[in-house]
Amino acid sequence: MLRASDKPGSYEDAFRRVQMNELKMGFFTAPEFVTARFLATDRGPENACIFVCEVEGEPDHGTFCDVDNLPPDLLTHHYEIIRVAVEYWREKRAA
Repeated sequence: MLRASDKPGSYEDAFRRVQMNELKMGFFTAPEFVTARFLATDRGPENACIFVCEVEGEPDHGTFCDVDNLPPDLLTHHYEIIRVAVEYWREKRAA
């Protein structure tokens, strides 16, 4: 998610924040833009820019989930974001 403090016109600060502060692990592959989706969320409308990448290793906090067996308590619109990203990733890997 972009923040007001991020460098305008770039996702660079957001990617760095995700690596260093949220995942606490680096990207093995650079984030690749998949698509943008307009989503209706409980907070109101959102424009989601969806990216995919591979990360280095496993998290030392939290857990990664199997995309075919996601937990039932995610935010509703996150299921759509994950579905789109997984579909793109699987098609890319199959090519």
